[in-house]
Amino acid sequence: MLEDSYYGSTAAPILNPADLSLTGWWRGSFASVPWAGTASAGSSGSRPLDLGTASVGSALNSLDAASFNGTSQSLTCSTVTADGFLSTTGYRLSFLVLINSLAAPSGTIYADKGLLTESGGNWGIVANTDGVNCFHHDGAYKVAVKSITAGAWHAVDIIYNGTNLIVSVDGTAGTPVAAGTLSSITGATFRICDNLFGSGKLGCQIEDLAVANTALATTTASAFKAYYNSRYALSL
Repeated sequence: MLEDSYYGSTAAPILNPADLSLTGWWRGSFASVPWAGTASAGSSGSRPLDLGTASVGSALNSLDAASFNGTSQSLTCSTVTADGFLSTTGYRLSFLVLINSLAAPSGTIYADKGLLTESGGNWGIVANTDGVNCFHHDGAYKVAVKSITAGAWHAVDIIYNGTNLIVSVDGTAGTPVAAGTLSSITGATFRICDNLFGSGKLGCQIEDLAVANTALATTTASAFKAYYNSRYALSL
């Protein structure tokens, strides 16, 4: 067997999300609103989060997060609606988040405090003591969930591949949930840290958030986690 030194390192290269076709991507360092979109192989570079408010949060590796107080702060994009970020037949979201605290489920999934939601009520990501929940309406509400802890940074990954909906936290997947084509999200507002009603704001910090309108099937949740660990000097 030839030595590794002959070829150089055999370690897999760290994911660079700029190589992906992303419909939205925002990352630290956050300074103020608008939070400019970060360029990728998709349209993300031209899509700022330009409506609403957020504060400068904690610094990871000298890169400031966007902080949301859970009462009055949230962000939206004035130029692109939810159907410009997500597809009804496939989507992917990955983000690095610290949730301040978790409340018990309300009993109505779309009424819980939102991480990312759309104003039509057919799709969203909420957080409660059950974990991070992604709800997806295909004629009925389908909900995938993975447990998470408050007060610590976590890599959250959500994939819908046209057949199953899966939530992963720190590279570990929850139980896949079968789901059909998502009900219409055309014209709906895409919201960061708020729920369907605009009254369920989540207190949290977001350091990095990537969105795609395909499943990005060849990119694993662990690859996103490795990217976060590398860029933000974490050990998730």
